Formats: sequence, C-alpha cells, structure tokens
Amino acid sequence: MNPRVGYQLSFFVFGTVGLLHGITEYVYEGQTVGILTIFGGGFVIALTGYNTVRDESYDSPEKWGTLVYLTVIGSLLFAMSVSVKSV
Repeated sequence: MNPRVGYQLSFFVFGTVGLLHGITEYVYEGQTVGILTIFGGGFVIALTGYNTVRDESYDSPEKWGTLVYLTVIGSLLFAMSVSVKSV
C-alpha cells in the first residue's frame, strides 16, 4: 500500500468512526454532545475527500515513516476504543 493511501485512509476511518459514534450518541442516548461529534467527523471526512481529489494542493508523506505509522495506529486505536465503549 502506498503511504499516501494509508495516511488518507486512516483519516477517513477516524472521521467515519467519529461520525457514526456521534450519531449513536445523539439518536440513541439523547446526548447533545453527539452533534459536535457528528460535525467533527463530517469535517474530517470532507477534508480527507478534498485532499484525495486535489493532489497538487496537499503535501503528503511519500515514505512509510513514523508519522504514517502513528497516524494509522492512532486511528485504529480510536476505532477500537469507540467500539469497545459501545458494547
């Protein structure tokens, strides 16, 4: 996998999990803080889509380095913690 794809995919996963978690907080638990989570997750997804479409406007990592590894691991840990909290 290309480092750029892994980097962008990790942000997409982070935004999607945040968005879905916000929806469940707002709809099922009635917490109004879920609205902020929905907007935050939507913003991350929109920014990731914009950076994926406009390659020339975004400077991304070209090699698998510490930044890419930490970003991918961080998004996976966030997704796991949200899913464990939901169970």
